[in-house]
Amino acid sequence: MFDDEIEKAVLFYLIFDNKDANLSEEDFLNPAHKKIIKAINLLKIRKEEITILTVRNAIDENSNQALEYLANLGNYISNTSFETAYRLLKKYTKKRQVVDLARKVLLEINEEEEPDVFIEKQIAQLQKIEFQTETENNFIQQVADTVGEIEKNLNVKKNYDLYTGIYDLDDLTDGLHNGELTIIGARPRCW
Repeated sequence: MFDDEIEKAVLFYLIFDNKDANLSEEDFLNPAHKKIIKAINLLKIRKEEITILTVRNAIDENSNQALEYLANLGNYISNTSFETAYRLLKKYTKKRQVVDLARKVLLEINEEEEPDVFIEKQIAQLQKIEFQTETENNFIQQVADTVGEIEKNLNVKKNYDLYTGIYDLDDLTDGLHNGELTIIGARPRCW
C-alpha cells in the first residue's frame, strides 16, 4: 500500500511538468514527500509558480540537501506517465483509508446501539473513499478537452462543428455549431 518511487514520480510531474492534481499529505507516507506536497499546495493557494526553487523555499529549508533531493525526483519516472503514477498513488491512498476505516469499525461496532444506522454511515464513508477522484476528474477533464477543441476549431477557422462526447446529445444535435444556440430541456420524471 506504499511505493516510494511512485510518490517521487508524482512529485516530479507536479514540480517539473506543472501537472495539476488534487493531492494532500494524506496521499503520501514518506515524511519528506508530505513536506513537499504541503509546500506545493501552499504555492497553489498563493497562486505562485511551482518550481524546484519555490518548492524548496516553501519547505523552509535553505539547505542544498533539500534542493538535491528535489532535483533527483526525476530518477524515478522511468516508463511511468503522470496518469499512471497518479492512479497508483490514489489506489494506495484508498487502500490505506479502507484499512483505517475497517479498524475504526472493529473498535466502534460493539458500542453501537443502532447497527443499521452505523452500517449506513460506514457505507457512506466507503463511497466517499471510492469516488474521491474518479467522477470529478473525468468530468473536469472532459470539459477541458471540449474547451480545447473549441479553441482549436476557432483558430483553424475551417470547421466549427464540435461533438461534445455525450453520444445521445451529439446524435440529436449533430454536434454544436458556430452561430447556433443549443438549448437543452427535459421534463421531470417520476419513478
